[in-house]
Amino acid sequence: MSRTFPAELIDPCCDPAKPIVVGMSQITEAAYGIRGAVEKTLCRYSRALSHATGIEVYLKMEQTQTTGSFKERGARWALMNLTADEKKKGVYAASAGNHAQALCIHGNKLGIPITVVMPRHAPIKKIAQCQQLGGNIIVKGKDISESRHVALTQSLEAGGKYINGYDHEHVIAGAGTVGLEILDQVPDVSAVLASVGGGGMIAGVATAIKNLRPQVDNSLEAGQPIRTPVMPTLADGLAVPLIGFNAFATALGKIDESIVVDEKTIGLAILRLVEMEKIVVEGAGACGVGALLSGRLDKYKGKKVVVVLSGGNIDTTQLGRVMERGMAWDNRLVRFKVSVSDRPWGIAELTELVAKEGLMMYSPNPPPPPPAWRKFTVVLILFVINLLNYADRFTIAGVLTDIQQYYNIDNDMGGLLQTVFIIFFMLFSPVCGFLGDRYNRKWIMVVGIFVWVLAVFASTFVPADKFWLFLLMRGIVGVGEASYAVVSPSLIGDLYSGKRRSQMLMLYYFAIPVGSGIGYVIGSQLSATFGSWEWGMRLTPAFGAFCIVLTCLFVYEPERGSAEPGETLLPKDPDAPKEPMGNQMLDYLHDLRMLMKNPTYIFSTFGYTALVFVTGTLSWWVPTAMSHAKAHELGLNSTDLLSDEYKLDINLKFGTVTIAGGIAGVCIGALLAEMLRQGQLCFRFFKTERACPIICAIGALIGTPALFIAMHVIGHSETESYALMFITITGLSFNWSINVDLLMSVVVPWRRNSSIAWQILISHLFGDAAGPYLIGMLSDRFRGAQTSPWSRFVSLRTAFYIPNAFCILSVLLFFIASMTVLRDQAVYRREMGHPSPAPKKTDRDLLLQE
Repeated sequence: MSRTFPAELIDPCCDPAKPIVVGMSQITEAAYGIRGAVEKTLCRYSRALSHATGIEVYLKMEQTQTTGSFKERGARWALMNLTADEKKKGVYAASAGNHAQALCIHGNKLGIPITVVMPRHAPIKKIAQCQQLGGNIIVKGKDISESRHVALTQSLEAGGKYINGYDHEHVIAGAGTVGLEILDQVPDVSAVLASVGGGGMIAGVATAIKNLRPQVDNSLEAGQPIRTPVMPTLADGLAVPLIGFNAFATALGKIDESIVVDEKTIGLAILRLVEMEKIVVEGAGACGVGALLSGRLDKYKGKKVVVVLSGGNIDTTQLGRVMERGMAWDNRLVRFKVSVSDRPWGIAELTELVAKEGLMMYSPNPPPPPPAWRKFTVVLILFVINLLNYADRFTIAGVLTDIQQYYNIDNDMGGLLQTVFIIFFMLFSPVCGFLGDRYNRKWIMVVGIFVWVLAVFASTFVPADKFWLFLLMRGIVGVGEASYAVVSPSLIGDLYSGKRRSQMLMLYYFAIPVGSGIGYVIGSQLSATFGSWEWGMRLTPAFGAFCIVLTCLFVYEPERGSAEPGETLLPKDPDAPKEPMGNQMLDYLHDLRMLMKNPTYIFSTFGYTALVFVTGTLSWWVPTAMSHAKAHELGLNSTDLLSDEYKLDINLKFGTVTIAGGIAGVCIGALLAEMLRQGQLCFRFFKTERACPIICAIGALIGTPALFIAMHVIGHSETESYALMFITITGLSFNWSINVDLLMSVVVPWRRNSSIAWQILISHLFGDAAGPYLIGMLSDRFRGAQTSPWSRFVSLRTAFYIPNAFCILSVLLFFIASMTVLRDQAVYRREMGHPSPAPKKTDRDLLLQE
């Protein structure tokens, strides 16, 4: 016999006569209970919205939850608090989509049957997703009120548990965990903006924040909930007829101000988030941003305000309409009808008139991506320029003894040549990083290459009594090379992603060993051929001038982040006006703060710095050490007496070893990292996303004993010394491409140029800027007053114990980075607006991360 129910069903958990006030203890209990099952989302600083409003805006990225909404918090906590009998009989709910998805995914994980009644206006996307998540979905009711009646009826008939999506006490407590996270992430926040539908989120968030920071503004002045008619709206997630009784009682006295935003403001907010922040949110999630843009919160100018982006589940067709309407409301899109003459020039006259007014013809179809050959051409040009870059750096090393003789300088002043170059290079790197994150990188490179070419060529005409001017020219060369070295890796990062990006970075970093080796050979060969060290330095500027032409003709500026996967990453408007320099500096300081909070970036940077110290000193002094050893072997009293033939032979062999070892190291390092990441071949049982820092550490570990032994066999066995140098350079070269690949996996595109710039500054400041000078100075101190070739060699060999210690330090730092990389990659995905990948049983790292 069927039971009968009254027309107005009352949810026993949401009794208007006995409303439940959710307290702080319940919220903290919920935070502990859902930990590990629900994402702790990023609270991201918005530079664009901050500049547009004058308020320091932070975005609480709840749309990055697995189901795209904050609702997972309350759903998970409510399901965890069910009795065993309630879990068996199942859960019933009424929802327009977000609460439904949250219940379905966590009900599936906890083995609890879920039945959700959704109104007819619910987005198709949300209905389909709920079905895919294993829920029993019933589409019934013209609005959420009718759907709620159906769901309550079915729950009473089946004896199941009805969970209100915004008024259940555990749902409110779960939503309140958003407030706890906000205070943890932005401790000095002045106000929090949250959209209000049924009131569950604002009640929980306000309770958490007012208990811990009473001075933070969040208040509801009405004495009781008021029923309102439900109308079609962009904010369909807020379309409820009555605020929850428990939510109202909980929020009462805790909300400082309420603002009503209209459909136009919501649409513009969605548009602004897409254009300014590369974030797609639903209408309910954009209401807080709409309130900011309405100009009614000017009292918070200069203060920190957090806006909760509650959800991102907007229907695809609705998003297209909102974007078009938003542009029309913004007076940027006009649709009109016009009669055009059927004569041949009719359409031409119309387009000419449109062009004369400075307008664009809008097409809903996006432009096609650039063809693969064009992107590869850009990488090839960048490779050639990088090759010339390193060839120039080490050409001077190939003729160093001639330069020392020409300017009558000792080892410490010879090392100073490299030190001055690196100092200028590293000091201008942050400037180029700042510009590269904000301006056209192609033209930054063109200017830099021009400065480099001009300075190198001019330095070959400096007379022997003007060594200080030669030093200055080497410094200016560093300024030019900084512009290129900083921005080119980020260009490759914006052309490719994933495995293909790793391959292109590997190709790009082939230029380091190849260019370095060619530099040794070219410098010594040309100087011997023409009888003057100056000619050894004049070839690279000639090719550099040709590269300027290639860059102007074939290199193009890709949109930042355009190669990254995911729907939420959309390009900025290239014609948007530039922000004032003062605001850009504030953004830059914020970017630096975010980099300082990235442990993987910090540890990998210092691990890379240790290797740069080793490679810089090795490439600078090893040919010289070999020359001293050869002079001793020949019984000469001075290395200056060593013939050009022997010097050329040493530079040619060392250059060949450098090229071969560098190519082998870059290839092996990149391949090993990919195999370890994919769990292929010998790494079948060791698959891990920590591959890049681990392989960097292994490379340094290989190079440590090889370098030590190599320095002790020089002068005893030429073949063994070159073989060990090959092993050393191979191991040290493991990191060249995969270290940058690691950086790009933990640093967002709009911060990459700055991150690369500061990595360059730090690595050169404590690496090859100090290394050659330090080793040269120590070798002079160890040698004392002795001037024989053997004493010079022994003093250099003794000084090389320091690079060996730096190899060991690099191993430790990269292994520490391997411990932090998964957490920082998860932060990267949240900041990009990408959901975290579901863990696989074969990937133990991801399971541990979850």
